[in-house]
Amino acid sequence: MAATAKPSLAPSKWSERRNTKPFTFFSMCPVCREERLQYAYTRRALVNLLQSGPMVNAYCTKCDRVWHVSAQERAALASVISALRALH
Repeated sequence: MAATAKPSLAPSKWSERRNTKPFTFFSMCPVCREERLQYAYTRRALVNLLQSGPMVNAYCTKCDRVWHVSAQERAALASVISALRALH
């Protein structure tokens, strides 16, 4: 009897990496007014925060300051994530 292959329900390596790797973006620190690289959120976590409405926090290592990402930055993030989703 020939063996039959069963489809895997595990996420693909690409999907797994995309959902656990930090999604980086820049946000301007309100204290030093410099753009700071943000890498605290995975894409999935960021999408959940953008969809559910809570604030997205950013952090400046130089000033040791946490702030809420502005509405304009949130809209830009949502657009970028949407465009990336369309590519995959």
